[in-house]
Amino acid sequence: MSTRRGIISILIGAFTSLIGTAFQFILMYLLIRSYGSQLNGFVKNSIAIVSFLGTVEGGLGAITVIFLMKPLLQKDWIKANEMVNTAKHQYKISGIVGAILLAAIAIGYSTYIFLFENNFNISWNNQTISYPLWKMVLIIVIIGSKNLIALFWTACYENLMQADQNNHMRRLILMICDLISYSVIFYLISRTVDPIFVFLIFLGYSIMKGSLIYVFVKFHYPWIRIVRQKDNMQLVKSSNIVVLKNIGETLLINGDVIITALLLGLRVSSTLSLYMTITVGVRSIMMILINSFREFFAAWTAKNGRIDWNSYIKFETYAFMIGGFLFVNQFILSPYFVTTLYAPQILDQINSATAFNTWTPQEIAIFKNIFYQPTFSLLVALSSVFIVLAEPANVLVYAKANYKQTAIPTFVIGVINIVLCFFTALIFRFLVNDLSAALYGILIITCFISFLRFLYLWFYNWLFLTYNSNFKGVFRNWMILLVPIVIAILVNYLFLTKAYNPMGIYNDNLQPIWGWQKLLNMFFGLIFASLFVIIGNSILWAPGSVRGIFLRLPIIHKIWTKRQDKMRKIRQKKYEDDFITLTEPEMPYQKLWEREEALHQNTKKISEDEPPKEIYKLKGS
Repeated sequence: MSTRRGIISILIGAFTSLIGTAFQFILMYLLIRSYGSQLNGFVKNSIAIVSFLGTVEGGLGAITVIFLMKPLLQKDWIKANEMVNTAKHQYKISGIVGAILLAAIAIGYSTYIFLFENNFNISWNNQTISYPLWKMVLIIVIIGSKNLIALFWTACYENLMQADQNNHMRRLILMICDLISYSVIFYLISRTVDPIFVFLIFLGYSIMKGSLIYVFVKFHYPWIRIVRQKDNMQLVKSSNIVVLKNIGETLLINGDVIITALLLGLRVSSTLSLYMTITVGVRSIMMILINSFREFFAAWTAKNGRIDWNSYIKFETYAFMIGGFLFVNQFILSPYFVTTLYAPQILDQINSATAFNTWTPQEIAIFKNIFYQPTFSLLVALSSVFIVLAEPANVLVYAKANYKQTAIPTFVIGVINIVLCFFTALIFRFLVNDLSAALYGILIITCFISFLRFLYLWFYNWLFLTYNSNFKGVFRNWMILLVPIVIAILVNYLFLTKAYNPMGIYNDNLQPIWGWQKLLNMFFGLIFASLFVIIGNSILWAPGSVRGIFLRLPIIHKIWTKRQDKMRKIRQKKYEDDFITLTEPEMPYQKLWEREEALHQNTKKISEDEPPKEIYKLKGS
């Protein structure tokens, strides 16, 4: 995988995640405005819960990519076809299991909300109506089917594109489908149609994405033959092992949202989802900047074996710089974003006499903590940072195919997180009756378990996945991360929350006090200031690594390459003389023959010019 291809994949992936995050912002805004916060909470919770369906394929996607690497490098189309056919058959089995689980989740969660959530209503055409149970079930089925359809059709082809370093084309197709489908969804919401018809567009998204991927693969990989055959059991067994790892990571990343949805109510989970959309979107972009190197490291290790520690620590330096940038901007900017976009809608429902249900004081307190207090943002940002910092080691686990050794520990860590979060929320929700304490307890536990997962993966990587491992570069990487974090915490608590508190964005009448110019100035000012601090601090601690990172950026790399070519030509011209040339002539031996001939003629001429030599003969007596 070339550097240029890797950079293109990163840029397309980051831009796709950025577009997807923007669409999520708009979707939640329109859902709250057109249908109320309860439906928004129900939809966001449903998305988080059905995310577990991603584990039904048992890690088949990641393993298929790894198993396809070698035959593609060796152009062994027979072996590659065997892997693709095995993956397709296993995906169909996973799709059937996923469909059964989706039906169970849809019926179970919808019934739970319908029975235990008082008066589940939506706003529709300026009227408050009770939404029927069967429509709630259907919405969850449609949301879950968005990615489930791919298991029956094109999932194996997507793995092939990833293994062949064509992941940028896959992401480009996803971005096109997102643009089209979300445009239609926004139009339908603006027309306030029944939510069922809004989410039916997700089915069209699956069909459109599958068709584009199928066409690309058929033209780009003409050697593919889908036939009935015996499955490659090594691939099947490996994918079954990875399912534990995937479940553990899902329990860790989505556990807080799921526990909140089950125990703290739709309003709290809806309010949390508004903030978490920003968090998940920014975190996804940062993770793409790291895990886009998966295929590169997989191909590299397949060819060269283990990676040297000095090479890996540079990759980790890059990840720590990204982690610092993520923390600073998520910690400081998220409250301003969520307040600007959603505070008027929530406050209008709280203050309105025609609101569906009265917000309790505890729910209002949680709303203020999420939107206005930096402590909530601090805990969420720290959790995101530890998840991102674990990615370099996770990438190497993926590249070296050591998923079997890390699956059970990762699963155990995820289970510990969900159990601790569940009992903490249960105690504070029903025994102490303090929703804010329950929410903060969930966040603190998630933050601690995320750090624990990072430590486990880091030490596993240090012991087993790199050679010549030492602690060189570890201290400097932590300084690259901690210095921006400390500066951001001090600036936010001591200055920004006092001089520019998010509560001042709107007045009591929900009219904006801050203009968009002030918000944009703060947004871009903080981004550039954080970049300046992080880059300057990184250069102070690791100048060589930072120089290497920047020289790999597309435009800078192109300029640097041209400069190197120019300098080489200057050196070539400087040291060129009559007998030595640094450029290979059209006929390599022509100069040699001419020099040999000139030397022979000179020797002959010198011999002719010499005086005749006298010959003396010794005679014996």
